[in-house]
Amino acid sequence: MPASTVKGKLVVGDVTFEYCETKSSNAGGGPRGIDIWVKGVKGRTSYDITPNPHDNSKHYPKKSVAFYAALATAIAARYAGEKFPKSVSNISWQGESYKCE
Repeated sequence: MPASTVKGKLVVGDVTFEYCETKSSNAGGGPRGIDIWVKGVKGRTSYDITPNPHDNSKHYPKKSVAFYAALATAIAARYAGEKFPKSVSNISWQGESYKCE
C-alpha cells in the first residue's frame, strides 16, 4: 500500500466516508493521490490527482489536510448507488482547479 500522511472521514447524507492521501514514496513532492471508501465496506477507490498540488499551489504544504478534505467532499458528493465516479473534474481549492481520476 502507498504511503499516507493525511487521513480523514466525512458524512454525506447517511453515508460515512473515510479517505487518505496516497503517494508513491515518503520523499519530496512527488505525485499525489487519494483513496476513498465507505466506512465498514470492503474496498477502496483510488484516484490520481492532477495537477500535482506540490507544483500547483503554494498553500498545499501547510494546508494539505484541508486539500484532501475538499477532494473527498467533491468525490463523496458524486457517490451514487454504491459506486464512486470514474473521475471528478473541476474541484476548486485555493483558486486552483484539480481533477481526480
